[in-house]
Amino acid sequence: MFKINLLPKEAKKKEAIRIPFLGILITVVGILLLFGEIILYFNLSSEVNNLRNENTSLEAQINDLKIRIKELQKLQDIKKQYEEKINLLNEISSKEISWVDIFETINGITPKNLWIKSFSLDSLNNVNIEGFAVSYKDIAIFLDQLEKTNLLEKITLGFAQKVGQPPLIAINFRIAAQYKRGER
Repeated sequence: MFKINLLPKEAKKKEAIRIPFLGILITVVGILLLFGEIILYFNLSSEVNNLRNENTSLEAQINDLKIRIKELQKLQDIKKQYEEKINLLNEISSKEISWVDIFETINGITPKNLWIKSFSLDSLNNVNIEGFAVSYKDIAIFLDQLEKTNLLEKITLGFAQKVGQPPLIAINFRIAAQYKRGER
């Protein structure tokens, strides 16, 4: 239904200019949403840039750590090689014969009137000692001292016989034994 105002113009109330309220509300809300989206876009853009910078920094750190890991692996390989060499040296030294110790020990226990002519050690650790002595007693003392050293085992006197013409008589002897490898 239509309203018609039949009053003269002077008597008519002036109507207020109507601005559509709903249109203003929609415009204001649209402008606010637009500003909100712009602010959100700049915040997200800033955060994405920060994350990219952080990612670049982390990738640089990862590459640095990869280089360090490679260096550590090389050092571990070198360490492993040296450990293998040390183990090999320890194994060899435990199996190796200490000639200085043998000769010092034999020299220290040899009686005054006994001379060693030859000393041999074969690959099976068999020891042969040949020499001369003034008396059988010196040979017995030498055998006893050899047993006390713990250097040899299974010590046996191969032979002991007088040689030479009086007054230059000596006793020629041979001793056989087994060398105790690595137990000293």
